[in-house]
Amino acid sequence: MPDNLYIEGAMTLSIDNEAFISLSMWDYIDELWLDFLDAALLLKKEGHFAFSFPDQAIRVTGVEMDAGHFQFEIRANSVKAAILEKDVFCQALLAGAREFCQHLCRLSPQHDILDLLREKLGELETVKPDS
Repeated sequence: MPDNLYIEGAMTLSIDNEAFISLSMWDYIDELWLDFLDAALLLKKEGHFAFSFPDQAIRVTGVEMDAGHFQFEIRANSVKAAILEKDVFCQALLAGAREFCQHLCRLSPQHDILDLLREKLGELETVKPDS
């Protein structure tokens, strides 16, 4: 019987053609998407975030630099950092999370995490910066 609680997978993230997150950084992808959605919400509401991949020694942080930009950092085997536009990052994250949610609905329509994913997507779509 398949484990409906955990789904292994990977996401990729490239910034200016440099891989910040690669397929080799696979993890529990459903939990990782929730962590990224929480991070985007915290960035918009509080100006910073920090979390670790669910089952890997990979740390992700973000700190607001000014109203429109933040420093994004990944600490894995090495440290990679970039200054990003908050709105562009959040919109790209929303698009990827929506696509993941649709894919998960097809693969496992009864997955326990779907309602939470939808809730976080809805919140991120409506939250205003610094609200």
